[in-house]
Amino acid sequence: MLTAKVSKRSTIDVRCILYTVPSRLIGRQLELHLYHDRIVGYLERHPVVELPRKRVSGKGKRRDRCINYRHVIGSMRLKPRAFIYCTWQSDLLPNPEYRQIWKQLKAQFDLEQAAKIIVEGLYIAAVQDKEQAVAAYLQQQLQASSLTLNRLKKQFEPPQMKQVPDLSIEQHSLDLYDKLLPSYSVPAKPLPTPEPLFKKAQALPHADPLGIYRIPSYAGKLVLCGILTGLVRNGNSTKRTSSSKASSHRSQTPKRKSFTNFDFSHCPQLNPAPLMQLAADPGWLERAENCLLLGPSGVGKTHLATGVSQKMLEFGKRVKFFAANALVQQLQQAKLQLQLHPVLKNWTAMIYWSWMTWAIAKSRKRKHPFCLN
Repeated sequence: MLTAKVSKRSTIDVRCILYTVPSRLIGRQLELHLYHDRIVGYLERHPVVELPRKRVSGKGKRRDRCINYRHVIGSMRLKPRAFIYCTWQSDLLPNPEYRQIWKQLKAQFDLEQAAKIIVEGLYIAAVQDKEQAVAAYLQQQLQASSLTLNRLKKQFEPPQMKQVPDLSIEQHSLDLYDKLLPSYSVPAKPLPTPEPLFKKAQALPHADPLGIYRIPSYAGKLVLCGILTGLVRNGNSTKRTSSSKASSHRSQTPKRKSFTNFDFSHCPQLNPAPLMQLAADPGWLERAENCLLLGPSGVGKTHLATGVSQKMLEFGKRVKFFAANALVQQLQQAKLQLQLHPVLKNWTAMIYWSWMTWAIAKSRKRKHPFCLN
């Protein structure tokens, strides 16, 4: 396996052999796999070119070249006079038939006009895959002394697409979609009353009622109760703490944000009991359930998401915190560096997405992501 950079002439040098490659690869670093009969070039682990392998033959001959006119004829068509002084001139002509045509063109036209005709013929042969048809037409016109560049272009001009007629489409009524509903022919039943998003937790007999959770003292008790419950369930606090610090560093969660320093009185519409229940028991994570926080800007969604993430870290779960703008910039940079596929492959576990900020956690045995917006 070798590596070679494509030169500005769209060539690579492999074992003293000069090969041409497609001009779109100019400036790229190719990874070459050498076989006994071919050379396969890879770019970012994807095969982009396959060349016939050639070996130096003959005594006293140290270098050789393998030229394919299909690789360079597109750029040469912009400057057809370069064909006159090209050192690969005989190699660009694919067979003896084209070499004979080039001799006849030089005899009947001046060099500049002959170069334009032969380059245009090679371009048509490469683009339309009509190498034999172009050669036969050139020989026929040369014998009749009626060959011109415009006639050559017109002879092999690709068929034009038929003009699409103007269509007048009448927009159907949107009421027709009602017929697709199962309840169209059946009297509509009254919709059930939707359940509230957050249900009030039942008050424990040994605790103060949650109906007055807006008082700071009760919020502090709830936070301390969740923390103590997590400490009791964790066990081996020293080992858990060190592991939690390492996991918190890898998760990139915002620091100094937890349930202990969140002011629940700032958002009186929020019932903290369900969040405390999620933070105290990771069973919902094992069941691959999602937690979605919705609300206007500045109410503390990121703060609460970080608090739940830290609790999951204490239970030994894997957490990853993302900001949407940083993620978009990372994807754009990976695309420019041709690394988009490996980056997306590393994020196969990220199923749920949001537009603001999110955290993703996975259990150790199975990948169970959850999204916090």
